[in-house]
Amino acid sequence: YLDRYGAAYEEFLRYLEKQTDLYASAHTWKDYVEAAKDIGLDLTVHNVLFPKKLATAHDEVIKIRKLKAMEIEQKKAAERFDKLMKLYGMEKDGYFIRAPHDCAEIIGEGKALEHCVGGYAARHANGETTILFMRSAAWPDKPLYTIEMQGKELIQVHGYHNRTAPRDIPAANEFFESWLKWVKGGSKRPKLHKKTKETERAISA
Repeated sequence: YLDRYGAAYEEFLRYLEKQTDLYASAHTWKDYVEAAKDIGLDLTVHNVLFPKKLATAHDEVIKIRKLKAMEIEQKKAAERFDKLMKLYGMEKDGYFIRAPHDCAEIIGEGKALEHCVGGYAARHANGETTILFMRSAAWPDKPLYTIEMQGKELIQVHGYHNRTAPRDIPAANEFFESWLKWVKGGSKRPKLHKKTKETERAISA
């Protein structure tokens, strides 16, 4: 890093000697430089490469990098929405299944149902797995069950406090089983007649 940004080793040592813990500060500085580079700071500027308050600067760039990473994941999750809705979206008999619009929704789902799906947000955004929401049409904004899929294969489905779901509600279970069968069959949707398509476009306009 020192050669890359035109700093002398002696200058680096003098800088570290001003910090509280020489060994810990060397590691903190390395982490700081990597994070600063990731968020686009100009490390050829002396005060940027060697900030006066290293610990404070370190914490700040780490925070910004996390926020930047979350923004990227949010964008990736949003970009997956339309494709996932074609593969998995269904509404029938008072229930529906949809994809999350972004990572924030997945985290919110986990908090509402008090289970660990929030930890899957990044994996969903990156396409490593697929998280879906099952809701009641009567309460579309209230989390009911969370589903994890790998392609056509069901990985898990859980409700509040990770209870097995949706077998505890017969109507919900009937919808879920028919949905799963539909997905395994290729998510085939009935072809719309020309008049029906025109009507749908008029409604959505």
